Amino acid sequence: MKPALLACSMLLAAGPAWAQDGWWCATDGGERLSFDAGTVWFNEHTHCTADTAVELTTANGDAWDGPVSCENIYFAGRDEEGELIVQRVPVEDVTWISLTGAADGTLYLRTDPDGDDHAYLPC
Repeated sequence: MKPALLACSMLLAAGPAWAQDGWWCATDGGERLSFDAGTVWFNEHTHCTADTAVELTTANGDAWDGPVSCENIYFAGRDEEGELIVQRVPVEDVTWISLTGAADGTLYLRTDPDGDDHAYLPC
């Protein structure tokens, strides 16, 4: 596993019943997601941070949503000293994220550009 992916493992100390530590896997087998109160990682390289004025908050017992600033993070090789070269590309069309838990344990991610629910289960 790449060091940056290891570094982005997040813990939820408290939260809705569907919240759990670690990664969530898309039910279609496509991608993974991880989150905490201020950060969401998904699409294997997309990192979103809650805007400083408003963190991702629990809207009710089974939902989190809030405004975010996102970027895609890519590893572009290593420099002469062997350090990872990281490229960060802003994702300007994602400004809001919703995470909603269902009674069956499914977690749904919705972003403002597509408006579709993407389903995840614990990996």
